[in-house]
Amino acid sequence: MVATGGLVAQWQDELSTKFSLPFASSKAVPSMSVAPPVPSSTSRSAGSRDLAAARAALDRGDWRAAVDLTEAVLAEEESGDAYLVLATALWCGYEIDRSIVEMKAAYRHFTREDLPQRAGWLASWIAFEELTTRGNPAVARGWLQRARRLLEDHPACAERGWFVLWDAAFSGEPQRIAAAATEALELARTCGDRDLELESLTVQGLVLVQAGKVDEGMVLLDEVMAAVTGGETASPLVVGDAFCLTLGACEQVGDFSRAEEWCRVGLKAADSRANGFLKASCLASYGWILTVLGRWREGEARLSEAVDLYNVGHRQLRPQASVRLAELRRRQGRPAEAARLLRDAPRSAGALHVLAELALDAADNAGALALAREIETLVGGFPVTEQVVALQLIVRAAAKLGDLETASAALDQLEEAAFTIRTDSTCAAVWMARAALLRARDDQQACATACVQAARLYTSARAPFEAAHATLAQADALRHTGHADAASRFATQAREQLERLGQLGSEQLLSRREREVLALLAQGLSNVAIAKSLALSPHTVHRHVANLLRKLDAPTRAGAVAQAARLGIV
Repeated sequence: MVATGGLVAQWQDELSTKFSLPFASSKAVPSMSVAPPVPSSTSRSAGSRDLAAARAALDRGDWRAAVDLTEAVLAEEESGDAYLVLATALWCGYEIDRSIVEMKAAYRHFTREDLPQRAGWLASWIAFEELTTRGNPAVARGWLQRARRLLEDHPACAERGWFVLWDAAFSGEPQRIAAAATEALELARTCGDRDLELESLTVQGLVLVQAGKVDEGMVLLDEVMAAVTGGETASPLVVGDAFCLTLGACEQVGDFSRAEEWCRVGLKAADSRANGFLKASCLASYGWILTVLGRWREGEARLSEAVDLYNVGHRQLRPQASVRLAELRRRQGRPAEAARLLRDAPRSAGALHVLAELALDAADNAGALALAREIETLVGGFPVTEQVVALQLIVRAAAKLGDLETASAALDQLEEAAFTIRTDSTCAAVWMARAALLRARDDQQACATACVQAARLYTSARAPFEAAHATLAQADALRHTGHADAASRFATQAREQLERLGQLGSEQLLSRREREVLALLAQGLSNVAIAKSLALSPHTVHRHVANLLRKLDAPTRAGAVAQAARLGIV
């Protein structure tokens, strides 16, 4: 399975790290980006024409006009509603630090105006911003508790529905999330709050997908996206969550075609309606989807834009874009750069996945297994999508270590978990795990057959990098069965595909002599033995080996051989 890590998943990784809460999974729980939009029907002050004009400007995406109009209103009369419109407009323009200041001003006025419901959900929004922008977990916990206190005597309002979703998200309990979405949906329909209804349906859709009920969940998510893009809500907050949760769900199950469609729509929406959060999240998701689809240059540009935007606002969410960029670097054959990008990232499921793949690439199978076990512990047993990620890594690493009992047990669990998802990408990951175990059992013919199935499914899933590596594994199995010509043909085909993608191939990377030295290194020969075989001096061989380590970005001879094998050079 390709490395994933949707935006929602990365938020949960961040929440888990910052709050040290017992999340059942780093990707199990959706996180609502902010509180609900401003309902003019509950306004008790500052109902001037200018404030109505400011709201209208915000609805059409002209956040700068909304800021100017609201500041004019505030110069005449301060109110919670006016400060909230200003805070929301600044949030859309990605002036997050200033937006938080205005949120707190709105909160103070709502408490003074005896509007505990409004103050309660605004406190939830402040909690999220304090965490994701400023990295203040204690402050965020305080605001969340304040929201709980303010809303405890108001069980039947829409604001309570928003808080229920937030509170469950921060708890990290998947069953509680599902129950919260149901409760919030009932409140939304009772109170006639269309935005809360859309948010609740989005959360329900994501939870269903992560539990393995992919078709059922995707139907809900597509419905919400149709409503959002069809103009049923003008709230930039609801729109942002709809895109983030939908794209996160698509990424986690490998539905790249669906994700690409919604990414394109999302970026169009972000361009027409100024919303820095939506644009940053869509860029991060689109960059990753383009990477999976093999459009690496475009993907890198999108991911870099996302990183730059996150540096301006929601700075604590930058790691989710950096992890994706690290995986792109790994695919490009630049493992040291990938490791550097992950150096300061929280130990999230996404980051651990990339680190485990790097360890497998470098033949550090024991390290890869330890990382896979860490992912397994982190995700706890939920969601199914992350169980698949952890289990396929365990099978591959354990098989390479010769621990067939562990690999076989993990494969049984993997097949059971993946059966509920059944996307092409997930099924392909199962076939690759099965191939690894068959290879360890020295059943090379069956291994080659499994690799063929994986390559076919990865191609169907539009994942050319994974398809090429499945074909390389097939070629390796064929070599061991004595089918040298077929092995050479498939290996060449796979290398050409990788070179088209942008991964360095042997012709560009190594000289003829360096490839000769590498082939002998792969046989375990010493420098002296290589020198004798090639009629070279030991000093010359030492220089070639040093060049190989540098070009293959590997710290050891064994690492160089492993990296070359991954690139299809040996």
